[in-house]
Amino acid sequence: YGILGFVRFLDCYYLNLITQRRKVGSIGGNSIYGIKATEMFPIKPAQDHVGDESWGKQVVGAVNRRLNPTQREIAEQRYMVLFQIIDLTKD
Repeated sequence: YGILGFVRFLDCYYLNLITQRRKVGSIGGNSIYGIKATEMFPIKPAQDHVGDESWGKQVVGAVNRRLNPTQREIAEQRYMVLFQIIDLTKD
């Protein structure tokens, strides 16, 4: 239903989209809507993959990064959680 905006923490920008709306009233015959639900999408550049790495090594590397995050990745997740606590559905 609309773009709420962009936000950047440590890693990348995030696109905030309004995914659901609710009618709260009308003024002069024009409907006024409130936000019912939002969603965030990361906007990251494509990662360069080394051509000589096998698919198996790429999967193992991705799992290892997921299980052993860096301090920066931990902070990024903390900021995401704090941002998502903001209630945008209130009038």
